[in-house]
Amino acid sequence: MGMRIKLHSTNHPNNLLKELNKCRLSETMCDVTILVGSRSFAAHKAVLACAAGYFQNLFLNTGLDAARTYVVDFITPANFEKILSFVYTSELFTDLINVGVIYEVAERLGMEDLLQACHSTFPDLESSAITKGSSLLLVG
Repeated sequence: MGMRIKLHSTNHPNNLLKELNKCRLSETMCDVTILVGSRSFAAHKAVLACAAGYFQNLFLNTGLDAARTYVVDFITPANFEKILSFVYTSELFTDLINVGVIYEVAERLGMEDLLQACHSTFPDLESSAITKGSSLLLVG
């Protein structure tokens, strides 16, 4: 048996995300559509499932090959677009006043990386600080 070596690319994860995002933006090789309000968003089931426990459960409970279109009714289209961008780029740009809403949606979606990003920027941010009775559909 010969000597084993490991080949490693530190650029691979970023390059892969970059290419997946290009595919998403051009709606190439996308296998799911998420309807949020009056807008539709093309995406990849595997990417959404890996980034958010909510989507993993949704896709597994309906069967991976079952549906191509899913409705998400607890977020505004503008905020879903920001969160979807985070999934594919690891960056999210929003107004300071909107961080609490983004945090609450990240909790609901089960997005640990986005929650960690929120905590890194705002260590004292907690879901209890957000008004639970407000509808996310009404917040822009």
